Amino acid sequence: MVCVTIASTLLLSNLTFVYAQFFDVYNIANAGLPSYTIWFVKSAQNDTVFISTWGGGLAKFHKNTVTEVFNTSNSILTTDEVTALHFDDASQSLWIGTEAGGAYTYQNGIILDIYTTTNSSLLDNTIYAIDQDSNGDILLGTRYGSVNIFEPSGTWSILPNGGPVAPNHYTYSLAVNSQDEYYIGTGFGGLYYLDTTNNWTNWNSFNSSLPSNDIYSIAVENTGDIWVGSFNGLHHFDGSSWITYQSTNSGLPADYIRQLKFDKYGLLWIATFGGGLATFDGNNTWQIYNTTNSNLPHDEVFSIDFDDKEDLWIGTYGGGLAKLSLGSTSIKDANSPLQNMIVYPNPCSDFISVDFNYTGKYPIPVSYT
Repeated sequence: MVCVTIASTLLLSNLTFVYAQFFDVYNIANAGLPSYTIWFVKSAQNDTVFISTWGGGLAKFHKNTVTEVFNTSNSILTTDEVTALHFDDASQSLWIGTEAGGAYTYQNGIILDIYTTTNSSLLDNTIYAIDQDSNGDILLGTRYGSVNIFEPSGTWSILPNGGPVAPNHYTYSLAVNSQDEYYIGTGFGGLYYLDTTNNWTNWNSFNSSLPSNDIYSIAVENTGDIWVGSFNGLHHFDGSSWITYQSTNSGLPADYIRQLKFDKYGLLWIATFGGGLATFDGNNTWQIYNTTNSNLPHDEVFSIDFDDKEDLWIGTYGGGLAKLSLGSTSIKDANSPLQNMIVYPNPCSDFISVDFNYTGKYPIPVSYT
């Protein structure tokens, strides 16, 4: 299936190209996924994506099929509920967080190490978030506790006092900006910020206009602005004030935000639980992909990640895995065959997408009236 997005400002009589979007869907039947419930997706290199599942363990996905599956029956994993992933490009290793099973590392087809509260400084064996700073330090956010740090030398430490602490605040999300300053999204405690001088700032529903204390995702814009997703919508902080976007006051399709990612053009991609996938340009333009107007396999989107080709991988909670390929297609031959054309979203505004079955080798023609 081919999906073509057309910007209305480009619809001229001498139109020669359109932006093309290709949806591919992968599941247990056609790709060997261990579960339809995808908790986290993480792109690596060389057409490889790692997939964490709830109940099916960890899967390595390479060139459109699952090539490896790791679970409690064939590896040192002590649980099949895998909740967080991070790929370390420098060491070519994958960090794995689990529900009550601690943290693990994977390299060259083998899960090598296990870290728990008994053999490391981890404050809890449930890991909900993993990130990395420019020094190569791995940050692990736990359920009952603060953030643990694993340095490349093998040394463990804990973030300095003043941040989120057990037992009140889960660590749901982590982000690191270009100055190696940390943002920590918590359950019940709002958003924490640690600057380079180890000073903490906390925004929550009691001391700011941030309406939620449950922060599930954080994205740092190239301007330094912060975007966070919560159970109560999408929130933007420009350094002085908060703006909240919800389904009642914007084009956001659902208020429960699971993950946020910026693409290379600065467009914000939003994984929502119940409303599908959305994009937002930061001004007034929203684009929605859901099971009604596209080939997205499920409207409960749990995780998204871009690969090195700028394709977007989408993990859903019940519909398996999808890939949205973004690119451009030239238009030269008006006689190219089209079959079963579908336009979405319908009704449309500034942007539309066209789905059709295409088996030929000709460029794709598009007319507009």
